[in-house]
Amino acid sequence: MSYTMFIGSIGSDPLTSPDVRYGQSSLTDNKVIIFDVIDSYNITLQNEKTQYPIESRSSVTDHIFSPDGKFSFVGRVMSSPMNLRTEYNEWDLDTNKENLKESQRAKRAYDVLVSARDAKTKVTLDFEEGVLTDYVITNLNMARDSSFDQLTINIDLEEMRTVTVGKTVLALNVGDSLKNDASGNKNKGAVSNDGKAKSQPCTTTNLNSRMKDYFEKKAADGDDRYKVCDESRYVFDPNK
Repeated sequence: MSYTMFIGSIGSDPLTSPDVRYGQSSLTDNKVIIFDVIDSYNITLQNEKTQYPIESRSSVTDHIFSPDGKFSFVGRVMSSPMNLRTEYNEWDLDTNKENLKESQRAKRAYDVLVSARDAKTKVTLDFEEGVLTDYVITNLNMARDSSFDQLTINIDLEEMRTVTVGKTVLALNVGDSLKNDASGNKNKGAVSNDGKAKSQPCTTTNLNSRMKDYFEKKAADGDDRYKVCDESRYVFDPNK
């Protein structure tokens, strides 16, 4: 769920009125908020640069970034407004045109705005100069004026940016050929590239005890495929 707040019209041009802009808006799925009066609004869009001091007492800038945008305005909700928007304005949907006092528009406006703030609901701001999207309410200040029977609302909003986090899934199973025997490595030697598929001498003493005993027994039995060169070198020639 998202809201679109139509801010205006401060000027006298009827083409910039909230009702006209609502009719031209493509955000038909958003809930609509229109204030009876907008006193003023302020937009803050900044660029900031990084600065690092150097020995010459000047600063070096190597990066410029844009902080989140800010938007603030002052709006009013009347008990008896000139215009009622019972078809689309969020706090006028159930307003009784014949009995505005009992409809409690100020309380309904309070409930809608507090709910949007508490739920961190995204807000689109449609104002006379343009449109800003993905803002959230960061400050909500409301004052009731009994002399004019109206609710004065100060709202601060800030841009909320989202990012997509990628995940890399690592395999948990390791092939048996990569697993070491508890008593040593099963070093089978490198295979030569001469086309004869002869195994090269094992030059490590990390053969496990079972394989070491096997090599020595085969060599002792006269099997000329197995040869014990010394205590640390073993040769196996499958072509013999």
